[in-house]
Amino acid sequence: MNFYLFDSKKTKTGKWYLCKCNLYEYLTDLAPNFYDFQVQRRIVRNIYLDGLYNTIISGDPIPAFTITADKVSINGTSLEIDMKKANILDGLQRSFRLWAILEFHKIAEENSITTPREFIRYMKEEGGFGEMVLGLDFVSSSFLKKVFDKESYNSIINAYKEFDIQIVIWEGLSENDIMKKMLLLNAGQRPVSSTHQYELLFLHKINEIIPKLGETIKLYRERDGEYYKIKRGDRSVGEYQMSSIIIALQSLIEKKPLRIAPANMIEWDSDSFFEAEYVAKYFNTEFLCNFIYLIRKMDEVLSEKDPNYLQWFGKDTTLSGIFAGLGKYINSEDNLLNGINKAIDRINSGECDFCITEFERELSKLAGSRINVGNAVRKAIAAYTQELFTNGSSSWSNAFNLESKG
Repeated sequence: MNFYLFDSKKTKTGKWYLCKCNLYEYLTDLAPNFYDFQVQRRIVRNIYLDGLYNTIISGDPIPAFTITADKVSINGTSLEIDMKKANILDGLQRSFRLWAILEFHKIAEENSITTPREFIRYMKEEGGFGEMVLGLDFVSSSFLKKVFDKESYNSIINAYKEFDIQIVIWEGLSENDIMKKMLLLNAGQRPVSSTHQYELLFLHKINEIIPKLGETIKLYRERDGEYYKIKRGDRSVGEYQMSSIIIALQSLIEKKPLRIAPANMIEWDSDSFFEAEYVAKYFNTEFLCNFIYLIRKMDEVLSEKDPNYLQWFGKDTTLSGIFAGLGKYINSEDNLLNGINKAIDRINSGECDFCITEFERELSKLAGSRINVGNAVRKAIAAYTQELFTNGSSSWSNAFNLESKG
């Protein structure tokens, strides 16, 4: 795709180009699955963005988009990139909403769909993409009328073809720098938690990780159809919420039981989290794959001992607590993966036991209490786990009492 080049500059991280292009050309040249760029959040609700079509029709300007490019070719003021290899760092939500009406109209024409009701029925039968579409708040009856009302649709498309957008194109960014740009560009839209930092780094590797995990491990994101079934504990060994794996990793590394929620704001004057040595140590394909393998190994060992562990182990509160406890137990100078593997062997041999019946009994005592049960459970599991592998035995009563006192 060709862009008109305004300006460019080389920096320590890469080179950026300030360009403009036609909105219609931009939308029709996007990769078919551009919205699935793994480091981005899923498409989210935003009532202000839902009126974006009116902004385009009125000709008012919209903020610039930011993308990465695999390779840039320049001829005078003309810049060319392969949009199929580009990723959107900032502007995903806007791009998806503007693109959706084109895609939905295309689906309707290819399948002889003439009404919103037929479209909804078709998308329900379509599976993955269809389920994702129907879960979007902005895909309402008023929105779908724009797809099937010829006059409305044509007015939008004509506006697209007359509308230019500004785009900042980055070339030569490292994986670490892509993460920084993602966090910085999205910081004004929503508080970015330390957990989200882990998610971005983890997801940037996911396309390398998934093929190596094999068929015995499946990770589910919130947008996946079976996500909530897995969250309820209706799962098999090796099936996990991706967010639970990420929070387990964060809890292990930071040695404290953490929860899945926007929590700690990024300290912008501190860049230590993104030190290259740190990223290289934990966020490489080999470490992440081995970490997930060990989670599955522990899952299998526990479930073979007692089927009741299946639901318990799959919860993010459990994984957070266990791996926080292991993080505290394993000497900082030791290899984390080796330490986890040794702990699993001790469980398998019968030397160490999580005693799920005693856990359930102590948990039931929290009913009706005013404390945050989720926090109490995470901290109790972390305390129990650390004590278990340090001394070979532990007590759920003591673990829960320790939490209630502190």
